[in-house]
Amino acid sequence: VENPTPDDLARATAVNALTLAILVAGYLIMLVPFGALVRAAGDALSGDRPDPGRSYRVALNRYRRLVGTFGVQTVVVLVLSMTLVGIPLAAFFFVKWLLAQQVVVLENARTRPALSRSWALVRGAWWRTLAVFLFFALATLIPSTVAEYAVRLLLFPLGGLALDVVVTLAALAASAAVGVAGSAFALTGITVLYYDLKAREAQRVGPA
Repeated sequence: VENPTPDDLARATAVNALTLAILVAGYLIMLVPFGALVRAAGDALSGDRPDPGRSYRVALNRYRRLVGTFGVQTVVVLVLSMTLVGIPLAAFFFVKWLLAQQVVVLENARTRPALSRSWALVRGAWWRTLAVFLFFALATLIPSTVAEYAVRLLLFPLGGLALDVVVTLAALAASAAVGVAGSAFALTGITVLYYDLKAREAQRVGPA
């Protein structure tokens, strides 16, 4: 096996950096339609008629809180994941905070209360919440990954940084196109889980 040349390392670093930047920027942009979808799903599940305009207004109004919540979740989980001992804790926190975005949109909560509220809702249902997440994650990840690698095989790079970037962009675009539909499905499912856990919490607490 030949050792990678400096040019190979530079190319790989540039492509990886571009991929990461696109993924982060794409998610930050998609927080608005994702938030709107959560609101629309919430309206439908509450018996109200979904209003696209109202849903987008709510998502835009909550955007800074959505970004802040996403930032805290990402930083904490990534930091904990850096050590072998921290990986189980990262998984624990990830699942406990899984419903924070729904809480921000549907309960108009700020970042810290949203994380605490998600934590409380998942109490006693951690494994169930994990199972629901894994189902929707796989339902989204598998088709988008297949789409990405199908494009990479069709546009297999012949060499050169510019061509690698083009292939990466095309592959990410194909993956995103499939992933957006899957993400909409997943967000709707997790919103259903939010309402289910909320109803179970009300049953435990009983009438006020």
